[in-house]
Amino acid sequence: MTGLRLLPRRSISAIMRPLLLLAVIAVPALAQDDHDHTRSRPPAALGKVDFKSSANAAARPVFQHGIALLHSFEYEDAATALQDAQKRDAKFALAYWFDALTYRHPLWGTEDLGAARAALARLGPTREARLGKAHDARERMYGSAVEALFADAPEIERVSAFSDTLVRLTKRYPDDLEAAAFASLGLLAKGYLLRDTTADRATVDAIALANRVNRAKSQHPGATHYLIHAYDDPKRAQDGLPFARAYAKIAPDAEHALHMPSHIFLQVGLWDDVIASNERSWGASRAWAKSHGIPAAVDFHSLNWLQYGYLQKGRRDAARALIDTAMSVLRGSGGGIDSRYALSQLAFRFGAETGDFSAFRGLTPPNAPRDDASQRERAFARNLSYQRAIVAALAGDTAGARSIATSLNNQALTDQLDAISARANGDATREIAALMRAAEREKGQSLVGPPGTLIAHEMLGDALLRAGRPSEAVLVYEAALRRTPNRAAAVAGLARAKR
Repeated sequence: MTGLRLLPRRSISAIMRPLLLLAVIAVPALAQDDHDHTRSRPPAALGKVDFKSSANAAARPVFQHGIALLHSFEYEDAATALQDAQKRDAKFALAYWFDALTYRHPLWGTEDLGAARAALARLGPTREARLGKAHDARERMYGSAVEALFADAPEIERVSAFSDTLVRLTKRYPDDLEAAAFASLGLLAKGYLLRDTTADRATVDAIALANRVNRAKSQHPGATHYLIHAYDDPKRAQDGLPFARAYAKIAPDAEHALHMPSHIFLQVGLWDDVIASNERSWGASRAWAKSHGIPAAVDFHSLNWLQYGYLQKGRRDAARALIDTAMSVLRGSGGGIDSRYALSQLAFRFGAETGDFSAFRGLTPPNAPRDDASQRERAFARNLSYQRAIVAALAGDTAGARSIATSLNNQALTDQLDAISARANGDATREIAALMRAAEREKGQSLVGPPGTLIAHEMLGDALLRAGRPSEAVLVYEAALRRTPNRAAAVAGLARAKR
């Protein structure tokens, strides 16, 4: 997406995620957070960055400012600062290379290759010409990493080359903390794309590098930020709590830093902290949008997380009001990926947690993604199709629901639809069998961010209770809470089953 910089303003941080991670059944999660975030004004309190470079005296502080913004995914403000550094020192190659990085949002599943390559072209017409302008071997290695990332090659090859080059840079210059920080980010991006047995290794290596930076400079925004992303997993989240507590204090003027701690708070079920983080982030994005006259350029990612926190605390009226808030913000305005899908996400989640899908049924779905749509947009669209199928099935439209499921080739959705149909027909045996299959599929999926689907374990526990099998339901709810600690529906279900 162009105009509002690739992501909907903040991409309106990711705004995701990343993936807002969408938690789409059988669909790979988006690189966290997704985020589609918006910016507050050029931040000042951004943590401590010390990027030793060949920049002249006029460009050096502006470059440092841009790097600090980049570490907190404040991409638009980072680009402004880095382009300012170019004006102050036209021969400073790193300012151009890092400017190009502001057009790729690896943990949100979006990039603008054309804009990134245009940024590089301002430095020189070819890779060789640009690398020839590097001040020394160290800065040339940074340039080689960025050039590889925006080369003409498949994405996984580009990201792997970027990551591998930065890792080599950390070994050649072990005291370069910026190299270690960006190498950690590169490894996280590589892991999100791989989604195989090597992805976990990339995450472990990313943690080691970010921890190296954090030990040497505890106020470094990138180290803390990337550790939160790395620990954004049910199995690792407890280790991320110290960094979640620290990040908003390290970079309080970065909107994304206000939201990001909630990735860990959600994983461990600290709902008051989830709410507080996203109320601050949502407020910061509204202030930025108002000051720039762009109503839709707000952080719908943080709005989604805020609503989820409200629902987990039983604040139903506040959660419902956020749907109206989104409608008001979007009325008569454009926007990016997150804004196009904001209402459906909020309305479906409200229905999933309360049983009231009336707001979802009244929505007009966005146009189907184009063939060249980003990973993020494709995931949003698949998630919306899943939601439409579930709502159709609950309304008795079995044929319509199955048609959507067939187009998605989503077996977990098919199992849930079978269960919904069986319950409507009074067939508890078939309902439980279908939900057992769905829950088994769910076991291997890490949930990142507020779920955009129904939770199969909770559906199964409820079905077992209705069938008079409470001891089995206890085990299912306990399994659900290991995957999603302190979720209100599972907590309540477990209490009913134990009674």
